[in-house]
Amino acid sequence: MKKNWKNAIIISLSGLIAGTIYLPRTELLKSKPILKARLIDDLSSLSLTLREDKTFELVQETWMGTLEAFTGKYQIDGTRIIFLDEPYDNDFIPNTVDIYNDKIILNGDINKPDTSFAQFFDIQLNLLKNPDHKG
Repeated sequence: MKKNWKNAIIISLSGLIAGTIYLPRTELLKSKPILKARLIDDLSSLSLTLREDKTFELVQETWMGTLEAFTGKYQIDGTRIIFLDEPYDNDFIPNTVDIYNDKIILNGDINKPDTSFAQFFDIQLNLLKNPDHKG
């Protein structure tokens, strides 16, 4: 070991650097997810995660991999999710969306929800406390 102490230090530092880069991308340091949903269209998808600490992540993915991630704060009002920070870089995702059964509706009219192709998120995990589902 005395001969290879330089190699041991280099390997240890490399592992430490790799860990500092990789660890923030994992779920280990993040708050627990309470809602996960996905919107799929022809060429890409959007993955939405709401966390216990009232933060959200909206990740755009294509066949080429992850493109961009939007993060911010949100609040829940009954069956509504209100994004306090812009959830997307255009008006495709409004600041307020509605939970309707196992979907998150984007059109803002819970009485006439638009569930046509690429107009809603399909909820995959829902641990929200007693959401008032309609329908």
